[in-house]
Amino acid sequence: MKNTILWLAISISALVLAIYLFYFPPNQFFNKLTSGLGLYGFQTELKLSSYPMENHQGDIRSWSNFSDKPLYITTGFTACRLTCPITMKFYQKMASHTGDKVKYALFTIDPTSDTTAKLATYLNGLNPDFIGLRISNTVLFKKIISELQQGIYDTGERDNIQHKSYIYLIHPKLSGLVIYTKPDINLMINDLEIIERQND
Repeated sequence: MKNTILWLAISISALVLAIYLFYFPPNQFFNKLTSGLGLYGFQTELKLSSYPMENHQGDIRSWSNFSDKPLYITTGFTACRLTCPITMKFYQKMASHTGDKVKYALFTIDPTSDTTAKLATYLNGLNPDFIGLRISNTVLFKKIISELQQGIYDTGERDNIQHKSYIYLIHPKLSGLVIYTKPDINLMINDLEIIERQND
């Protein structure tokens, strides 16, 4: 009898936990425990070093140049035919909701092929407000990729450099990156609203 009650209690607990995690994803649960914000994205204390980068207009920039507004960053490259087009379409939809309150950047993982001119042509065809960023210095490039917790595998095919299609958020009100492993427009906009309410 005691074993039956114990197993019943364990089963009910597991069911309650499963329902909770369905409505409140693990990231939100973890974020609540550590920061109290309960964001959909995974809130971290990771900070990006301000290495010099070249934007798609040929100007030298660093992450600190984007501290006035929230900045979404994704990695990709202009010849990508698999995940990048999906991510950039997602960017376009997000931008239609956020307007000029947020900036969007593509950090190329193929700086050899993705010249400033190629980045400019590619991004202007999507949204002229999108920002292209590149680093030709191999050492600094690897450092930024490492800081983004990004993995890259060059298959040797021009249009197939495997990478994670994460989206990262740098926000002026947060000390570290927010990482979106499964981007969702409504939940990400909700995160922006939660963050904006901080210190108001």
